[in-house]
Amino acid sequence: MSAVEAVDRRHTTVTIDPAGNLVIRGEDTGSTVREIFGSSTYEWRYTIDRLQLPRVRELLTVPGDVELSTFIRETLAADVIDLLKSAGVPMGFSNWVSFD
Repeated sequence: MSAVEAVDRRHTTVTIDPAGNLVIRGEDTGSTVREIFGSSTYEWRYTIDRLQLPRVRELLTVPGDVELSTFIRETLAADVIDLLKSAGVPMGFSNWVSFD
C-alpha cells in the first residue's frame, strides 16, 4: 500500500441525466476500501427518477430558485442519500469495484 492510498478519499458528482433523472455518483479510494473490498477503488451510483424530484426538493427544503443538483453538490451527498432512503424515496443503485 502506498502512502497516498493510505488516505481515504471520496469524490462525488451530482448531475441531472438527459432523461431528467437525478444521478449521484461516488468514488471511494484508500486503505478502508482496500480493507473492505481488497481493492483500491469502489464506485457507486444512485439514480432517482425525475418523477420523484419534486418530493426530493421538498424533503431537502431546496429553495425554488436553486438547481437541485447544485444544492446537493454543495451539501454532503452521502447525508442526502441517507435522508432520502429514510424517507422511502425509491432509487436505483449500482456499484463497481476495481480488481487491482
